[in-house]
Amino acid sequence: MKRQELERRLLRLLGQEGLDNAAVDLAALEDGQELPYWLSQLVIAADALPLPEVPPVVSQDLHHLFESETLVEPHSAVLVRDTRVEKQLVGARGADVAQGWSLTYTSPVADVVLDMWPQHESSIDVVGHVMGHGRTENAYRASLLGPTSVKADSDRLGRFRFQGVLPGSYTLVIDNRQIELTLEVELGEV
Repeated sequence: MKRQELERRLLRLLGQEGLDNAAVDLAALEDGQELPYWLSQLVIAADALPLPEVPPVVSQDLHHLFESETLVEPHSAVLVRDTRVEKQLVGARGADVAQGWSLTYTSPVADVVLDMWPQHESSIDVVGHVMGHGRTENAYRASLLGPTSVKADSDRLGRFRFQGVLPGSYTLVIDNRQIELTLEVELGEV
């Protein structure tokens, strides 16, 4: 299927406004260039479907909803406490307090505490606790992205655990249906 044929079918399916929105995607195609097979088959199948007209009131309400509200609120959290640094400041007296350490992060939507427990010489267990502010759900998905990429679901109190994580720099993404919180985490020595 050629670009001109696709434009004609999309105009019939979507109307002028829909075609204008699709124009950005079509701009990447040159005149006479064939569409990928799957895309041309999709257009043919969509063209064959008897779709009822969407009432203008419903269409306007949907457009307003998606233009005015973000479904997931993205936020970044800031590190406010690192007990590894505090142990260094205390000196030898603080060295025997514990083998592990804690990182505390804050954001407008939630606070996060990460407790780290070294295992063997090459891995760390991470126990996290998300404490949402306000009316956010307490069930979260935590995704640790870096040298080791793992995911965990929290319990209803916002607690989660990663086991056997390699030391290194990570991005921790904590999300649910309302928020997405991003943290930069350094696992290992300061």
